[in-house]
Amino acid sequence: MMKLSAVCRTLSLTTALAIAPILQFSPNGQPSAIVSAQANRPLAIFVDGGDDCCVSQMPELEAKLDGINAEIWHTSYDRFQGSSGTEIQVRAADAPDTLFLIEGRSTLNSIPANRPIFLIGDRQGASSILKLLPLIERNIQLVALVDTPTDTSAWNASTAGSTTNVGVFLNYFQVDNPNTQNAGSQGDRCDATTRCYEFNPNTGNEADLGQWIQSDIVAKVDIAINKQLQPPSPVAVRSIPAAWTLIPGQLKHLSVGSDGDVWGVNNEDFIFRWNGNGWNNINGRLKQIAVGNAQNIWGVNAQDEVFRWDGNDWVVVPGNLKSVSVGSDGTVWGVNSEDFIFRWNGNSWDGIDGRLMQLSVGNAQGILGVNSENQVFQWNGEGWNLVSDGFKQVSFAADGTLLSLDPGDRLHRWNGSAWVPVEGNFMQVSAGNAQEIWAVNALGEIYRKN
Repeated sequence: MMKLSAVCRTLSLTTALAIAPILQFSPNGQPSAIVSAQANRPLAIFVDGGDDCCVSQMPELEAKLDGINAEIWHTSYDRFQGSSGTEIQVRAADAPDTLFLIEGRSTLNSIPANRPIFLIGDRQGASSILKLLPLIERNIQLVALVDTPTDTSAWNASTAGSTTNVGVFLNYFQVDNPNTQNAGSQGDRCDATTRCYEFNPNTGNEADLGQWIQSDIVAKVDIAINKQLQPPSPVAVRSIPAAWTLIPGQLKHLSVGSDGDVWGVNNEDFIFRWNGNGWNNINGRLKQIAVGNAQNIWGVNAQDEVFRWDGNDWVVVPGNLKSVSVGSDGTVWGVNSEDFIFRWNGNSWDGIDGRLMQLSVGNAQGILGVNSENQVFQWNGEGWNLVSDGFKQVSFAADGTLLSLDPGDRLHRWNGSAWVPVEGNFMQVSAGNAQEIWAVNALGEIYRKN
């Protein structure tokens, strides 16, 4: 099957076309005066995906933008401002496009609201744009995405409450079944509020198909520039909840011990430990980590191999599990890929009746878990008691702090008799004690409860 990247590679470069200068930042990391120099002039930002496709090869589109006196920026998916001197530092814990998201959010939100903006990206550039959209608190006249990686998590991030008002949303992605080039107003990777176009490159030659993509974007420019948009919501869904502090970095999973020791892993399974001010990279790779305290740290890698931290390195523990949980007293439980439950006896794993997809161990007397039907159970020493239902994850601390997340990512706290909503929407939460509660949202942003 032909990829859109192969289609776009055939587009010819126009050497006479002058490439606009890279966006410049001042030494303090803030956008320079270039941002507000011309309040009403359209701004088109091409985000290169670092592959063989496509935004650097669209002379017809750039000519169209020149014709409406648009200012044109070229940038990359990993650095919104290119090679200029920003003070923002990237940690090893951060995703490759962390700087793009930080700088893009700051820049676009500072541009006058009456200045039209077009975002055009390919491959990883398209993915980065998708992740940026929920962070933008202004209108975007046109978004055009070409050949977005199909495995990107950005689809969910962009549709999970974006406050951005996108006038025209163009999404050119490959489909496996024959379709017309313009499939209409709704594509299968877009939510109900955005216009999406799917594109099937199964007919014609590559040059013709590549030209069609470019010509289609050109045709939508006038529609976008003339489209009347409502002001975006004044409350940003992705704004920091008042009860939480945003912590630098990006992680997919973290764990907090009873002593406040915090460890986490990112999307590449690299391991990090919080030092009070930033993240220290720890050798090894794990997909999931569990912290009872600084002396009890376990984890599982992508092959479901189990490891224990000895203070200097990771020691292999016999067995295969998809996740583990460790209590403050060193109690360790885990579940395997079939949701079977196991308890570590100091030398091997003892099987426990029941099936759970996730466990949380506060100590030997406090063990809770969630099954595949979102039911919450507590271990009574001999069996499982049903506690509640309607939750996808629980976190239980040795001091009795109990938190849960429902399927809508809403956070709840047990008050002794009922679940009470807590401000914040998260993908994962961890409670070390009542004062040490951390969480990760759908964008990988890290939060600590105030």
